[in-house]
Amino acid sequence: MKTLREKVDQAKKVQKLLTKAFQVLRKRFRMVARQRYMCCNGCAGSALAEEMRGKLDPQTFGGVVLTTKQSGVFVEPGTKLGSTARIHDVRLTYGPLGIDGKKFGPDAKTVGDRIAEVFDELGVPYEWDGDPEVSIKVVPLA
Repeated sequence: MKTLREKVDQAKKVQKLLTKAFQVLRKRFRMVARQRYMCCNGCAGSALAEEMRGKLDPQTFGGVVLTTKQSGVFVEPGTKLGSTARIHDVRLTYGPLGIDGKKFGPDAKTVGDRIAEVFDELGVPYEWDGDPEVSIKVVPLA
């Protein structure tokens, strides 16, 4: 059985892998990939739509993958290694980007498959059954 220190170290290792995976997704698939972006999915979607309005090339844009401040932290900042330390799974939001009633980028299934491909390459531990209606869960203690 792992100690709390080992669990925290493992979660930090997975966080680094996730950061690397987001870099690869940006470069390889031209995705907008953000971690701990905004407070929630609603605010994140609105902010991204506003930021990207008029800037997207529909021929090359690869979709969106993000975590929010609600869903995107493995070990809460400032956590002391005591009995109250919490390590969380992280849920990803992904798919096309909606702007003014139009969708830009590939469908959610394609975006999810690309995320899974990169995660498999890099060894990011995750759970996803391939259903585009279900979030991809990164599990730091798998």
